[in-house]
Amino acid sequence: MRENGDWRVLMRPEQIAAFTATEDAADAEPAPTSPSEGKAPSKEESPAAEEEGSGGGFTLSGSGQTATEPFELESGLSIFRITHQGERPFSVWLLADNGRRVDLLANEIGSFSGSKAVQIPRDGTYLLQVEADGPWTIQVE
Repeated sequence: MRENGDWRVLMRPEQIAAFTATEDAADAEPAPTSPSEGKAPSKEESPAAEEEGSGGGFTLSGSGQTATEPFELESGLSIFRITHQGERPFSVWLLADNGRRVDLLANEIGSFSGSKAVQIPRDGTYLLQVEADGPWTIQVE
């Protein structure tokens, strides 16, 4: 929904999912494993991934439908490694900060494990719109 020139994501209570983000680095401090319901996730970037020019590597995970908190990506190739455990339709859209769809990362029925390389058009803020009926994990490299 667009409001006063800004895009807003509206969600019904059943669409809110608690999820966590973890670092890819082996020596990273552990992320909280059970955030409170509806709490925005934190995202930690790994220094090694930043050197690759992808804007940093990080993992988002959760259960059910949600729009993730915004995160930064640099222009260039980013790889999204995605898993889902469920029985119903599962889809993941990469959205620009203005709400415009950048790319459909997954669109399957039931459990899914796969990856997609996406050419990020410009440095900026992005988010993921996830439709799921079970747990999911998305690793961004």
